[in-house]
Amino acid sequence: MEIKLKSHLVIREETDNYALLYNPKNGATFVLNPVSHFICQKLAQSCQLDHLLATIQTTYEPLPPEAQKEVTTFIDQLLTNNLAEKVS
Repeated sequence: MEIKLKSHLVIREETDNYALLYNPKNGATFVLNPVSHFICQKLAQSCQLDHLLATIQTTYEPLPPEAQKEVTTFIDQLLTNNLAEKVS
């Protein structure tokens, strides 16, 4: 499955510890930790879910066993809140 962040969203890096995801259409702002920031940066260009998971695994070694479930839950939240979309 390929996922892409909605193009109107703005990602703003505040510090090394967090970034902001801003939706100018409704004014909503979400605080991103370093991993969720990394995910949003990858999804800004669209990314296959399995490739994203593999990239996270190599970037943030070692990952706890529940990491894949947490990543897919985060992506599901992006989709549910209309912040991302499935691409073909």
